[in-house]
Amino acid sequence: MAKRILLSLALAALMGASASAQNAPNAQTVLAAADKAMGGDKLKTLQYSATGYVGALGQAYAGNMDDTWPRFELKTFVRTIDYTTMSMKEDQTRVQGPWLATHGGGQRPIIGERRQTQLVSGNFAWDMNAQNAAVPQPTQSELRQLEIIMTPHGFIKAAMAAKDATATVQMMNARNMRKVTIVSFKALGKYPVNGWINDDNMINKVQTWLPNPVLGDMFVELRAQGGYKDYNGVKFPVEFHQSIGDPPSPGLDIQIADVKPNVEGAALQVPDNVRAARPQAPQVTTRQLAPGVWVLGGPYNSLAVEFKDFALVVEAPMDGARSLAVIAETHRLMPTKPIRYLVNTHHHWDHAGGLREFAAEDALIVTHDSNFDYYEGVVFDLRPRIVQPDRLSTMPRQDRKSTRLNSSHT
Repeated sequence: MAKRILLSLALAALMGASASAQNAPNAQTVLAAADKAMGGDKLKTLQYSATGYVGALGQAYAGNMDDTWPRFELKTFVRTIDYTTMSMKEDQTRVQGPWLATHGGGQRPIIGERRQTQLVSGNFAWDMNAQNAAVPQPTQSELRQLEIIMTPHGFIKAAMAAKDATATVQMMNARNMRKVTIVSFKALGKYPVNGWINDDNMINKVQTWLPNPVLGDMFVELRAQGGYKDYNGVKFPVEFHQSIGDPPSPGLDIQIADVKPNVEGAALQVPDNVRAARPQAPQVTTRQLAPGVWVLGGPYNSLAVEFKDFALVVEAPMDGARSLAVIAETHRLMPTKPIRYLVNTHHHWDHAGGLREFAAEDALIVTHDSNFDYYEGVVFDLRPRIVQPDRLSTMPRQDRKSTRLNSSHT
């Protein structure tokens, strides 16, 4: 009897899936309707300006899963996009604003104003420094192109060009029976992207997953809030809200002040030094401080310490690539001694981004008690990391032991 029930359920599920596939809308038809309704069919370039706030990613005050990131007020925010060449220039002017100046990292507080200019043109990315010189950022080009794709018109254009775009229909949510069509494709051959299109052919939100050394496949959602406004035949949201991570924390919230369709000069000229730049493998410069003690230098420093039967490393900053270089150098310095301990000074992502590589090495992570739940529940989670796998996700260590010490152990 049980087998017959299971078989009936399986057949019902299969028939339902087949019917759903047959009734699924054509993605290109949905996208063409949205493109026309939003004025994207005549849009080549776009500039929008806004005010609001931005979060300092991974720089929360406390090492727990409930604390949000510090925020800065955006005095100005201007993005200029050329969709044809996948070019974007983003200018931000940050001030401290009403947000707490004493809680969290992110180089706070801001005294006066802090300007940030980031650019991308196809496979080339760069920043402009205070002297107005181009600083190559060769590892950022994909992520900045993805920022273009996350905008409503950028999503439509990228999805229309994608060969793998599919569409499904569902209710908007449990409180709203309006239907939305979710168009999905893989951007730049790597990043899953969903665009939610309502029955007015407007983009509600765009979602993706970014590789992050702490969170793994980090969920990012950009929501269009407050409806759309018409700018010379091009419709654009009144407000954007970006949430990042799980649980979600605000990354960006801006109110749109002005939109200029088809502005001149949006395509960017790539500087020669940017065009010539290539990503560099992490470099570790070693300096001995005392017998058995070495500084492993780089953009962030680590410390390797020799004990009788083992090695200890202090700090696993930045990301997995940096930690792999530090691990290799520690083994070179002490070839017969395993790395038994990694001391983590604090939970900020720039200081905890390489922890998983040490966990894959079977090192015991020594950190503050307040980080325990966050690290065990999120950082060392054994779920697959699809976008950018690391050693702990491809070769999990279920036997890794966690110990929580309290005052009775000290």
